[in-house]
Amino acid sequence: DLKIVLILHGPPHNTLVDEIYGRHVGNKSTKKFIVRHRPHLVICGHIHETEGKKHVIGRSTVINPGYKGKFIQL
Repeated sequence: DLKIVLILHGPPHNTLVDEIYGRHVGNKSTKKFIVRHRPHLVICGHIHETEGKKHVIGRSTVINPGYKGKFIQL
């Protein structure tokens, strides 16, 4: 079974991985892409305060692994 992984710098908009100081600062186009193409896993960073956070959009799991990284089994 083919697993699709999307690796980004910035997070998608309106998720747990883009919220900083009560505001969602992620990318709206990225969120639309994820909704449309449904990758299995989305890895993003950029926002240090959301290190280790995870959010699910449909079948897509979005994570910010942080500077230490993370092992993920698909």
